[in-house]
Order: sequence, then C-alpha cells, then structure tokens
Amino acid sequence: METLLNGMMIGPMKIRTIVHASHAFGLHPGREISPLIDMKYSNALRKTLEIRGDGGTGWSKAWKINFWARLLDGDHAYKMYQELLRTPL
Repeated sequence: METLLNGMMIGPMKIRTIVHASHAFGLHPGREISPLIDMKYSNALRKTLEIRGDGGTGWSKAWKINFWARLLDGDHAYKMYQELLRTPL
C-alpha cells in the first residue's frame, strides 16, 4: 500500500498516477479489508481515495461511492451519490 500514493515520492522511487482501483479489491467487492478489523489497510485505502479525489463519472464514481461506504464514511458516500444524480447523462 505504501507504494500506491499518487505520484508522491516514496523512498527513492516516484510512481505514476493511479488510474485503477485493483489495490482496493479487498475493500470492495471483497471483504478482506475493513475498518472494523484492521485500520492500517483501511487508512491506506482512505489516503489513496483522498489523493485521487471524488472526480469521475459513471462506473468510476459508483466504485468510489462503494469504497467510501465500506470505509464507514456514509456522509462522504452520500455526498458523492448526490453529485452522481446531479450529473447530466
């Protein structure tokens, strides 16, 4: 998880922007990562979501809504859901 920070310097290596969510599979749709079980991985995923931001449309935003809900941040998930409904097709 430490190497998945969006373009930030991590040790001697600079990584590119994350454009996928495969590192979060254990949070959603999987069940291996949960803030009720282990805050270390939950906090790492929360950080990657914060860095990536709430932007996006369609499936991308829907996945982010689910991630925030699984992180037990219903207010953030609901805010994004409302934004999704306001977005013209």
